Amino acid sequence: MAPHDLDLADTELAYLAHPTTKPKSVQKGPLGFAHVGPRFIAVLSVGTIALLFVWFAYAPISNSIPPPSEPVTVSAFGVKESSPLPDASLSLSLPGDGRGNWTWVEDIQSRLDYKDVYHTCPLLDHQDKCTADRYDRLLRWDWRGGQSGDLATLKDLSQSNAPNERPISPLDVLTQCLPNTTIGITGDSLSRQFFHAFVCTLHSYGAQIITTRIPNTTHLVRSRIHHQLLKSSNPATYTDVIWTSDTLNPYLLSYTSNRPTPAINFTSLHPDLRELLMLDPDHLIVNTGLWMDPSSLKLPHSDFLQSYERVVRSSASLISQSLSTKSEGQKKKVWYRTTPFRHFRGGEYDTGGKCSATSPRFDVNSITTYYGSYAETLQNLILKDVLGKWKEGKEGEEGGVEFELFDIAETARAREDAHRSGRDCSHYCLPGVVDVWVDVWLRRVWDECQQGRGR
Repeated sequence: MAPHDLDLADTELAYLAHPTTKPKSVQKGPLGFAHVGPRFIAVLSVGTIALLFVWFAYAPISNSIPPPSEPVTVSAFGVKESSPLPDASLSLSLPGDGRGNWTWVEDIQSRLDYKDVYHTCPLLDHQDKCTADRYDRLLRWDWRGGQSGDLATLKDLSQSNAPNERPISPLDVLTQCLPNTTIGITGDSLSRQFFHAFVCTLHSYGAQIITTRIPNTTHLVRSRIHHQLLKSSNPATYTDVIWTSDTLNPYLLSYTSNRPTPAINFTSLHPDLRELLMLDPDHLIVNTGLWMDPSSLKLPHSDFLQSYERVVRSSASLISQSLSTKSEGQKKKVWYRTTPFRHFRGGEYDTGGKCSATSPRFDVNSITTYYGSYAETLQNLILKDVLGKWKEGKEGEEGGVEFELFDIAETARAREDAHRSGRDCSHYCLPGVVDVWVDVWLRRVWDECQQGRGR
């Protein structure tokens, strides 16, 4: 078993934690991937080179990424379908910041107390935990996403409440908005950290959670959050969070070989994702991109942008076809998470690159400072455009599958300081930046839930 694999027996692991101090919010951060060199520049289209030139000049831009050579119209189970993929034409513009910011916290004792409770969560391992001195620094920064918008958090909502109102907690979202619900999570190692952060956040708030490997599946792991110990909750209810295993699923599609030259099957979802979809999740949170930058992906006759776009379009079509057969008039939600920057300076992860900042770097241009960070920026713009066109094409349909952009890249942009070490500039200390992503997602679910109730 690889060092980062879950060390779970086939028997159940039950655990219950009761924090001694009322938990307050924690902070969170980045991701990324890529290194560009002469060989990569040689394969870029003239339009893409022009795009990058204007991008570095900070001007709004517009360009087009060529569509895949052929549309993919085969379902996850090999059945021919006639539904088209999203429009491949792409209009890119410089995304605006200002959707949130990191603020200094003077007294962090309650945050350190919360971290101690959080670290009793049995899912955490060496790839999640950091040294005490790193937490002393990174927990001094708090994400503020505002009262509304796609980067607002539950904590932001609680701070706007009247003094006599009880703060909204993650457990409130579970009991009021996600009873008897299945949440699926799949993707790369940062999605694995998101799964850990999701479950360990609920663990820290006192939820009873039982984690098992799911019988008759190859790798699926399920954490079941029981509601019977939660106040004002039906004792028969629960929420399942399912992860598609530490074998990882970096392309969402089936593939053989490994990076940088994987043989990706654009007509078939990854086997673990197919198994997850057969369990009929109500929410599916996915990502691809970490393994799809110019240093990690070198496919013949295709640059990394074309390959990334094709993977997004193909996976969206296949997921939609698979879930649509199970929706029975009720919408399923698929959330595509954006790719945050990695923060390697002076080289790539395998050529001596490091991230040595001890506080957020608000003073640098992330696109030009970190290796390959422009690649993640372009990936995220492609993802936004493809999902936008997909939603436009599906607007007004009853039931089926609804796609949402889960854009957390801005929360990570300045957080070079929040990684596990100076040499691992991709993964984060938990609790930390990734927990902000959990809080943002829960806030979006809460807001939609309350709107549905007319509140």
